[in-house]
Amino acid sequence: MKTRTIITLTTALVLGLILAAGVAMAGPAKDTEVSSADLVSAKISYQGRLTDGSGNPLAGSHNLLYELWDAPSGGVKLWEQTTSGVQVQEGLFSAQLDVNPEHFAGQERWLAITVDGQLLSPRQEILPAPYALSL
Repeated sequence: MKTRTIITLTTALVLGLILAAGVAMAGPAKDTEVSSADLVSAKISYQGRLTDGSGNPLAGSHNLLYELWDAPSGGVKLWEQTTSGVQVQEGLFSAQLDVNPEHFAGQERWLAITVDGQLLSPRQEILPAPYALSL
């Protein structure tokens, strides 16, 4: 069985979540109303590159399991989401993950990914976008 590896293209994904958390904590201005349509979505984008054990890019449809952890190994699993039939072209894939904004309150987080039943290693640290650091 070929070993699959992943190289993260971008993991600065939590800007929207941090903005949403900031809006929720600050609350709306007293003289304006905020409707649910005005709130930022609780999704993060994730992009990656999948290869086989020889470094050849994967292609086709793959099932991916994403798990959010509070540590680089061991720790507590905070969330998971499965996406079936993810299209991978020349090793590249993209996903929209529905996460809980409460899991992103300034603590370190790591994303574990399983491809077609095979856990990739190591977990990927989720880093903030530079603008989000000021919030």
